[in-house]
Amino acid sequence: MKLENWITNSNKVRMWIEGVDDEDVVNAVNFSLTLGDKTTSDEMRTNYWSSIRNIAGKIEGFPSARVGQGSRYSTETQTVMNATVATVESAFALVPTEYHPLLLAVLHPHGRTGGVFESWSAYCSHMGKQAENTMRKALDDKVPRWDVKDGVPATTKDGVPMIAPLPTKAEEAEEEE
Repeated sequence: MKLENWITNSNKVRMWIEGVDDEDVVNAVNFSLTLGDKTTSDEMRTNYWSSIRNIAGKIEGFPSARVGQGSRYSTETQTVMNATVATVESAFALVPTEYHPLLLAVLHPHGRTGGVFESWSAYCSHMGKQAENTMRKALDDKVPRWDVKDGVPATTKDGVPMIAPLPTKAEEAEEEE
């Protein structure tokens, strides 16, 4: 496994493993992550990744590696986006359980999806994807709204992305005049 892929995948696993309760799984995965971080061999990184997948791959929410074409974003940008998505999902997961039925009854998927979210974790995952879409759009707009310097996106000291908001309709109208 190439170093860039290792960094991306291992960062996703590091964020995910924080929510796993099984201490044996956490210790085994963290040990494999440590070994993978120390090696200089692509082949050994592949072996350590296989080990991580075999140990934790069946546990709910395990972040699978991308297959196919790689990300068009730098490793640093992808790392910031992955960390932000994980933080957003964790923040929604902290909503007290007694509010879940109420919120799931009134918060529905948008568009053609229809229906309802099947669980609170599905809603948390949805909000993480919303955050990722916001970051991607901010980077991909004709006039990017998220500054990237030397491949690293601008964040606060706490790691919060510094994304300029979309212009209001009034601001767009002023620009056209």
